[in-house]
Amino acid sequence: GGGGPADGVSLSSEYLDGAGMILKLRVEEARLFWAQGDSDLAICALKSVLNQATPRPVLGLSEEENFTRPPRFRGLRREVLQLLGEWVAHTRSEGSDAVMNEYLLKAVVLAQYEG
Repeated sequence: GGGGPADGVSLSSEYLDGAGMILKLRVEEARLFWAQGDSDLAICALKSVLNQATPRPVLGLSEEENFTRPPRFRGLRREVLQLLGEWVAHTRSEGSDAVMNEYLLKAVVLAQYEG
């Protein structure tokens, strides 16, 4: 290819700052661990990314308001939550309630705030 945006991994503008690029690369690294069969390391890496991309709670805001701000890493967090939901369910490392409530439902909430 010509090295344009259509080649390889597409990065939306929210990832173009340094911190966002590092987090996005760590997600790709987690995908590599998963592809190589190291599910524990892959899940651990994603949880670390999620922790770093999640803003600290602000007093006076509801749980949902806190969770859905700031818009900067919303798409990244949604992607990580979806992957975690899939991977944790696949490995059965957490119960189905946790998969739904901690990962998949939160991904849906974030998706509602996008575009």
